[in-house]
Parts: sequence; C-alpha cells; structure tokens
Amino acid sequence: MSVVEELSESLSNGQLILFIGAGISMSLGLPSYSKLIHEIGEQLDYDGEVFHGLGDYLTLAEFYHLKKKGLRELQDYMRKKWEIPDSDIKQSRLHKAIVDLGKSIIYTTNFDGFLEKAYRLHSKPYKAISNVQDLVNIRADATQIIKLHGDINTPSKMVFTESSYALGKSILFMGYSLSDINIRYLIYRLNKQWESENSKSFQPKSYIYIGKPNPVQEEVLKSRGIIPVIAETDDQNESLIQFLNNIKNATTSKEK
Repeated sequence: MSVVEELSESLSNGQLILFIGAGISMSLGLPSYSKLIHEIGEQLDYDGEVFHGLGDYLTLAEFYHLKKKGLRELQDYMRKKWEIPDSDIKQSRLHKAIVDLGKSIIYTTNFDGFLEKAYRLHSKPYKAISNVQDLVNIRADATQIIKLHGDINTPSKMVFTESSYALGKSILFMGYSLSDINIRYLIYRLNKQWESENSKSFQPKSYIYIGKPNPVQEEVLKSRGIIPVIAETDDQNESLIQFLNNIKNATTSKEK
C-alpha cells in the first residue's frame, strides 16, 4: 500500500489528524516562526540574529512578554502586517485542498486566522478553539480548528509563552518533590495564568504523585487545582508503576 493509500484509508476511517504549521501561512506571504522571532528581537532593540540565538522560541517569547508587560504591542503589529485580502485566501489552492479534506479536527500553531477564513469563504462549518473557554465548548457538527498558540485577534489569550502550554489539559506530575522549586513555580504560574484568564471554573483537574502524606502541602495544592496522589506503599517506585498500570488497564477496559 502506498503512502497516499495509507493516508486515504486513515482519512476515511476518521483516524487522520492534520497538524498545520507556519509553512501553510507562508504560502500567503507570512513570515516563518524563525523570522517572527527575529522581528520581535528587533522590537526589543536586539539584533534579530543575536536574539534568535539566546534561547528557544518559547523562552524568547516569554522574555518579550516580560519586557513589554504583555503581548498587545506584538499582536497589534502582527494584525497590521498580516492583512491579507479575502480574495487571496479564497484563491489559495493549498487552503482549499485542506478544506476539501473535510477533516473534523485540525491542530495548528499558527496565530493568523487564514484557515478559519478559508473555511468560511468556502462555506464549510468550523469551530475555532483559541482560548480556554473554547476547549469545553467543542462542536461535533463542524471542523474543529484547535489553535495551540491562540489567536492574534483575541488579546490576552494568545498562547505564546512557556507557562501557557499546559492550559486546557489535565496534568500528572511525577518524579517531583514538593520542595522542588521547579514544580512549585510551575504550579504557581499555571494557577496565575488561569486566574488571569478569569476562567478558573473551566480549569481541568491536575494531579501530582507524591511518596508520603503531607496534609499542609496537600491542602495548598488542592487550593491551586492540583490533586495529590499518595503512594500506597513505602516502595515509591513500585507503587508508581502499579498506579500507572492501573491507569493503562482502566483505559484499555473502556476501549473494549
């Protein structure tokens, strides 16, 4: 079976998920993610190439966020520079080919709204998911366009920094001590991010596996939306293995 046949079979069985990156938007003239990082570096008075080498994309975006006290200036810049006529989007054969696949779920890391516009211009139903409220409001009758980085048209909800990546997902923390500054900082940042979204009621449950009971820290964790899971025996490794096997077995049973 050829690659095309394999993909065709996966598509017909509903087992194909599209994950769309910057290259699709570049076909309409947008910069690559690397070029965007250069541009935001220049906005911070860095040489673009030098800035690009100072960290990974998310760390550099986090730095921009801290220095500019938010992303609004960047969002305004992107909205102004990335204005593409609807006629160009409708005439894009690449975007039409994506729409014609009829996919029910699409993941994209692109900030722009070209994909959504393509669906609208070709009269195909879609649901854009670009912030935490949308994650619990998914439509079954339309293509779901899940925007992992958010959207430049929704200020304050553009997922562009490290701490935002875990929003909308249940998390299981393993291998951390409650005294570990890394885990405490991450939990703090996630909690503050949900508070800033004014969407605490939408926050999924998250969990942390710990070796020994600690009622004080357990209470604090619960207040931040983290449910402690305590090892059942003194052999913490064996208890964790059994815990994970139980999760796997429960999942397998549901699929039968």
